[in-house]
Amino acid sequence: MARFRTLTQMASALVALGFGCGAATASPSGGPPEHAAVASPAPPSAPLRLIGRVHARTAFCQQVYDHGGLATASTLHGDADIDDDLKWLNTTDLDATELARQHGIAELSKRFTTLRSRARAAVDETKALRDVAESAPTAQQKDALVAYANALGGALHRQMVLAEAISRFMMYVNLHPAVSQQQRDEDYIAASYTPLGPWEHSADPRDRVPPTLTEMARSAAAELAVRRAPELGDESRAADQAEAGFTPCTK
Repeated sequence: MARFRTLTQMASALVALGFGCGAATASPSGGPPEHAAVASPAPPSAPLRLIGRVHARTAFCQQVYDHGGLATASTLHGDADIDDDLKWLNTTDLDATELARQHGIAELSKRFTTLRSRARAAVDETKALRDVAESAPTAQQKDALVAYANALGGALHRQMVLAEAISRFMMYVNLHPAVSQQQRDEDYIAASYTPLGPWEHSADPRDRVPPTLTEMARSAAAELAVRRAPELGDESRAADQAEAGFTPCTK
């Protein structure tokens, strides 16, 4: 009973973190929890592409390729990282053993660090691209490059925000123990005989049992998928400016 109350408070505390706090439906029989389908963000109307490596005719174009190419490649690498993060969160089992939980903490730390570090470095490249754009030969190319850099910078900042969300989930996993099926069954029974609290609205024990770490990882994956939609929108806006910004350097 004490563990049930404690875990309920833990889950409530996680709501304040705003990530991975959705509870999946569970049963005391040991069967797999029922998780909501992971939302897939709509693909951008104009997909972001790598800036081609071509011979630069001028020093200006070389700088455009250098800074624009690095920023774009980093953004696309970040997208691939997030795709992999979603897959990992949807398949990992953080409750199997204590060793599995510790491995999960290490993996989350690595994923958070990789995504944040790459995005942070690439933001500097977008700033450099905006500076270079000031010397563009035409106002049209200047405006396109600035718009490209701004949109790409927005996508990279959003990637850093997603990295911080992964970090917060890592902190939660680090603070709280894995939950065995026996403990989950005990929580279910305790919920069945515990009166509704002031913030509870369902007497169904399945709605009142605190989620396991693994269930919260699935919930985090679903929320991560939803949160990345604005980032892909920024990339689409950047892609819309690519031709006007970079093509003049190939002619």
